[in-house]
Formats: sequence, structure tokens, C-alpha cells
Amino acid sequence: MATKKIPATNSVVEEMRFLDGVFNSETAEDTTVRWLTPEFWTMAATAVTNLVAVAALLGWIDQTDIQGITKALTALVGAVQVIVVNSVLVWKFIRGKEESKQKLLEMRYQALTNVAVEKIRSAS
Repeated sequence: MATKKIPATNSVVEEMRFLDGVFNSETAEDTTVRWLTPEFWTMAATAVTNLVAVAALLGWIDQTDIQGITKALTALVGAVQVIVVNSVLVWKFIRGKEESKQKLLEMRYQALTNVAVEKIRSAS
């Protein structure tokens, strides 16, 4: 029983399709920052408002200043939210691009290795 040799190009193409399927079907690790949710920021703004109310009840803040302080602190929470969320998005984008480049290089190296192995097999 003789086995039919598969040409190197077909084998490499099949191997690349297999690698592509493995690469695309992998589940990416869960790297989400779970505390950066809209609920967190709503809670933070509410906590600031409650702290101002408690400070006013204790007499630490004058009654006439409550509205201005509440607006300023709520705006501060909003600004921090924008800065943190945008920083995380940029960081994730850059990290994702680097991971994609690394995986692409690994796949190219594997493809070159497969081509070399198939060339050696076909020469035998």
C-alpha cells in the first residue's frame, strides 16, 4: 500500500488554515476593568453628594455653599471618569496591537517552519 504524497504547497495551505482557525477561535483573556462601569461612576457622584450633605449637617460646610460645592465635586468626579476611561481605552488599544503583532510573528515563524519541513519531506 503506497501512500500518496501531498504536495508541499497544499500541506502548508492546510496548515495555515488550521492555524488561522486556532488563532481566531481562541478566547481572549478577560482583561476588562470591572470597576469602571457606569454604575460605579453613578455611585461615586452619589457618594460625593451624600458626603457634602453629611458635612453640611455636621456644620463643616455653610448652608449657602452646599450647591456650589456639590456642583464642583460632581464635575470633578465626571472629569476623573473621562480621564480614567480614556486612558484605559488607549492602554488597551496599544496592548492589543502589540499582542496582535506578536501572534502574527509567531504564526509567520510557524508557517516558515512548516514550509521548511514540507520541503525536506518532499525532497525525500
